[in-house]
Amino acid sequence: MFRLAIVLCWFSVIGLTFTPPSIAGVQQAEVQDDEDEQAMVQDRKLRRLSKRREAAELRFENILNELSRVCELKENQIRKLKVASKGATNTIMSKATVRVVEGAKNEGIVLDPSAEISSENAKADRRALRKFADKNVETEKLWKASLKKALSDEQYEEWQAYLEARRVSERRFAVEKFVRKADEALFLSPKQKESLMVVVDNNYGEFLVAFSQWRKSYKAEIPEVPDPDDVNADVKEMLSESQFKIWTALYSDKLVRFKSFADEIAAEEDE
Repeated sequence: MFRLAIVLCWFSVIGLTFTPPSIAGVQQAEVQDDEDEQAMVQDRKLRRLSKRREAAELRFENILNELSRVCELKENQIRKLKVASKGATNTIMSKATVRVVEGAKNEGIVLDPSAEISSENAKADRRALRKFADKNVETEKLWKASLKKALSDEQYEEWQAYLEARRVSERRFAVEKFVRKADEALFLSPKQKESLMVVVDNNYGEFLVAFSQWRKSYKAEIPEVPDPDDVNADVKEMLSESQFKIWTALYSDKLVRFKSFADEIAAEEDE
């Protein structure tokens, strides 16, 4: 109060008048700020929905191109699968839209999915598209059923073999990535690296692939993983004392998280 009185006196000395903002004006400004913030949030969510659809359409297009190459599809098969991919995309987006609208509602925002994105933002578009580019849209039931129906038995088996080869490659890459990261800290010898590859692949190879799939679509069968103490005991035999200290510091908690996550998923499936 004393400071305000000084300010008012100073205003009067220099010949200025001070008009305090009205309560209505302040309230109107606050309302405008809320509306602007809601508009920004709606714009961001609508942009993500738009790019999620685009990512699904592009992924299905890439899958169809590769499917056509591997299985030598006929024109009528391609046509049927294009229709199926559109139906699967619509199903995916319908579910996604419901989740986004409900999420916005919980934030106190009324989201209109039919509204247009208010502004162009190439950087935000790329970021949103990147976020959904590797989502496993092909796990959608409509697509899987249509695929089996459209392909001959021989083509379907050929495609499944192709997908299995991709999974094997993905598993090898995941294990190599894990060991390469460990090698950066441990300076492993070639023999140690080879031994660690075997341990990681045997204990976590399937898990690493399944976890990667789960992160993309929240749909994956998560395998059981061993007790971290058992894995650490195997690793300890191949590392020096100094290496194992670093291994323990870097990976003990991570292996515990692997185990906890796998157990949590298994418990949810049993309910």
